[in-house]
Amino acid sequence: MKIALIFPPNVTWEVMDPPLGLAWIAASLERAGHKVKILDASILKMTYLDVLKWIRQFDPGAIGITTLTPHFWQVKTLSNMIKQELPNIPLIYGGAHTSILPKQTLRETPADIAVIGEGDTTVVELVDAIEKKKGFNGIKGLMYKDGAKIIFTGARVQIENLDSLPLPARHLLPLYKYGRKNIFVRQLPFTTAIASRGCPYNCYFCSSCHVWGRRLRYRSVNNVIEEIHELVDTYRIREIFFHDDCLTINKRWAIDFCEKILQEKLDITWQCMVRVDQVNDELFKLMRRSGCHTIWFGVESGNQKILNNIRKNIQLTQVEDALKLAKHYSFENIFFLMIGNYGENYNTMMDTLLFAKKLSPDHIAISIAYPYPGTDFFDLAHKEQLIVKESWNGLRVGADSIIRTDDLSSRELEKLKNAMETLFYGDWAYLRQNVISPLRMGYRHRLIYLYYDFRRTIFKLQKFLINLWKLRSARIVVKELGQISKTRTKYGHLHTPKIQRKEKKSFN
Repeated sequence: MKIALIFPPNVTWEVMDPPLGLAWIAASLERAGHKVKILDASILKMTYLDVLKWIRQFDPGAIGITTLTPHFWQVKTLSNMIKQELPNIPLIYGGAHTSILPKQTLRETPADIAVIGEGDTTVVELVDAIEKKKGFNGIKGLMYKDGAKIIFTGARVQIENLDSLPLPARHLLPLYKYGRKNIFVRQLPFTTAIASRGCPYNCYFCSSCHVWGRRLRYRSVNNVIEEIHELVDTYRIREIFFHDDCLTINKRWAIDFCEKILQEKLDITWQCMVRVDQVNDELFKLMRRSGCHTIWFGVESGNQKILNNIRKNIQLTQVEDALKLAKHYSFENIFFLMIGNYGENYNTMMDTLLFAKKLSPDHIAISIAYPYPGTDFFDLAHKEQLIVKESWNGLRVGADSIIRTDDLSSRELEKLKNAMETLFYGDWAYLRQNVISPLRMGYRHRLIYLYYDFRRTIFKLQKFLINLWKLRSARIVVKELGQISKTRTKYGHLHTPKIQRKEKKSFN
């Protein structure tokens, strides 16, 4: 049976990565004997009409679309067009948004079936049932339409042995289009990988557990190394970003992994995300030797009270220690930061900026907190009437705000975010650390890295000059917002009209 798996068009993230979830599903379907094609309509810059034309030419027996909350309106638009043109083809949704809100998703869209949680096994059983015209009741992990009714088949047990899964079907993706605009990539071709599923932590803003669960499951080191060999030998991949929620929680696994890369003499560079409380000297030393060059730290806030509020379960002193260690081993380091979390006000958000300026990481990635459906933040934001926009249509995730705080409106949060970035990147300390010091030291890498190092230095210089030009206006904005916050704190909180009703709200 022919299956089309689609990543929707018009997704405008600044950096586009391969849709690895679709590639994993495709691999399982291919192993079961089905003919599969993946269409990443966004990386290919296709329109909705282009996608319809592609579907007609392929003529699949079923269509699967991945759904994330930020691009759910694109999914809905595409789905309506597909059903108008091809009403008899089963339309299957999967992904985080569908896993969190399956019934609501089916009610609001023309989708026929929702795959909940891990779809590797579920989708294979589902496609076999569609091909043989059998019912779906015996397939766990589904919710589907049966006339006017919506039926849930029950939860599926998570996959225990991740090594039993085939390697992602990357041959179905335009691999060489990814990573070109990513300034943190040091070598091309570039791709992503995942070595584990699940996260044992309980951050109040994260929805990952609804897809992968809270129990951490690792692939074996040998299985991941096998994938890297395939990437290098078959696709000529030179760099990998590991998209695990935290690759180094199991330090013994991480150390074995780095040692295996060195033992196999794999000529790759790589980067990953880590928690500040899950690193040590031995691990960082091995990571650096095995080709890791960039570390993404989930710091979120520079105020300990806010970190406690969001259940991050880290201390600011741990952030300082982890960054000091990363700088010691010459890792490029980036802080993920958020503003607008529950309990935030102007002062706590300025604490975050001052903390970042004090520690001086190489980069910061500031975003406005988003109350994703299924998270405790979503429920709390609705209860406290902090959500001021009910539609994600056209929003730039991380840059546009759908929430407010007690002292700042959503628009004021956006202004503060932009001003904080300018005050960080327009600082002379940023220029000294990221441009002047590397030029004085010279580039000590192999010749193949020289272009990427030079490109990154130019990018940093441009970033400094642009933000230096905006520095005066940013200071004025911060001062004005400080006065607004002070006035509202003294004379009463910021009030907005009630927007929620009794029923669950739609984020489409």
